[in-house]
Amino acid sequence: MAEPPDENDNENGWRQLVLNNRYGLRYNPTPEILVTQILRRRVQGHLHRIPSNVLCYFRECSKFDFFQLPEYYRRRASLYFCRRMAPAAEAAGGVEVTPAGWTRSEGPIAFNINDGEGRYATYQKMNSRVIVTEYRLLPQEPNNEIALYRIVAREF
Repeated sequence: MAEPPDENDNENGWRQLVLNNRYGLRYNPTPEILVTQILRRRVQGHLHRIPSNVLCYFRECSKFDFFQLPEYYRRRASLYFCRRMAPAAEAAGGVEVTPAGWTRSEGPIAFNINDGEGRYATYQKMNSRVIVTEYRLLPQEPNNEIALYRIVAREF
């Protein structure tokens, strides 16, 4: 079980993002927000799905008490960027898009992040189940909106 990164930890730009808080968050940045910032810089301007694998710190979560556990774990988190709304359905109000081959059941709203919101959902593929966090990254037109999906727990 690893400790949260301190101010000397520069892995994945953690220290730089803590010191240069462009969003002016009124609370301590969480690992999830910092990882979002790192990946946003990496893929800004791209609207197609971009799989990534990033070594980062994040809080373990449970299905009943998301992000309330104090322990931090250092793991590789699987991240996916994909469009939130289907362009073809824009006239009908839009339809949320899930990663290819997955089915989705919506979970509760988790928290707000200035220009977007995070939400928990359960995605299923074959015989495995994962709990995923969705972050809205860029405030754009609905059919161009980029969402970050991060696997936070697996159940087999």
